This record gives sequence, C-alpha cells and structure tokens, in this order.
Amino acid sequence: FCSMCFLSWDSSKFNELLTTFDIASDIKISALSKGMKAKMFLAIALCHNSGLLLLDETLSGLDPLAKDKVLKIISEFIEDEENTVLISSNVVNDFEKNTDYILYLCNGEVKFFESIEYLRENYVICDYDDLKDIEISKECIIGIRQNNFSNDTLIDMSKTNGKLKIASR
Repeated sequence: FCSMCFLSWDSSKFNELLTTFDIASDIKISALSKGMKAKMFLAIALCHNSGLLLLDETLSGLDPLAKDKVLKIISEFIEDEENTVLISSNVVNDFEKNTDYILYLCNGEVKFFESIEYLRENYVICDYDDLKDIEISKECIIGIRQNNFSNDTLIDMSKTNGKLKIASR
C-alpha cells in the first residue's frame, strides 16, 4: 500500500523490518496492538528513504525488548550524518544515548533548546519536597512533574549562582 504513495519506497527494506519486528506482512494495521502499530509506523517511516524522521512517542506501548530493537534501528539510521531524527517524547531517558540536542516545550512555550552535554552539566532533577526548606528563585525551576510518588522538579543550576547543592536523580 505504501509503495503507491512514495516514489522512493524500498519494499525489501520494509519486508526486512517487518521480519525484525515480527509483524506478518498480510495483517491489517487495525488488527495490531499499540506496540505493534508503533513498530509498523516506524518501518513505514524508514522505508521511503527520507533523510528526516519525525517521531511522536515512538516507544510508547513497547516492551523493553521491543524498545531496544527500535532504538537500535534508529541508531543505525542516524549513523549516516545526512539523516536527522526529531523525536517528541515524555521519556527523554530512552533516547539520551543518541541525543545531541533537547528542545523542552511546556504548554507550547520553549523552555530551552540545549545540547545534551550542556544539560548534563547545568540541570538536575530533584523532588520538589527536597526544596521546601531552601530559598530558591522561581527562575531556577524550569518545570515540575507531579505523580503519585514524587514531584519531579527540573532545576537550572546555572541560575542558582552556586548557592544550591542538590543531588540529582
């Protein structure tokens, strides 16, 4: 079906990826699980030979072994420096190894666009409750993510003037 849409469609590569992902070639997409659909859509994205992949929550719904397969395939794609991958994800840790830059958006506002090296050197994540007794400027707090177990807080250490000592997670 995709070969009719893309002039540069690579059928052999597509069939190879279907085999890698354990997807039957005759199955309807509507019959696939969420994780299998994610793998199918990645296979489609990779097989029309574009130098740019735009991926949204690519690893969502995948088990750890499938995540490893997908990350390996994305890594192989970006080994060619002519290729670029733009990933939208709430889970940065999954892609950290292959990431050069991170653009952080919050409610449609760009909070930062930095290299991964700069982020490692200048940002930490801590529990907001650990900051209760510390006087900290609001401009140091980039964002807070609340869940049932903690209030993860992203801190820009470059704005603390060295006054804040926090052990990151």
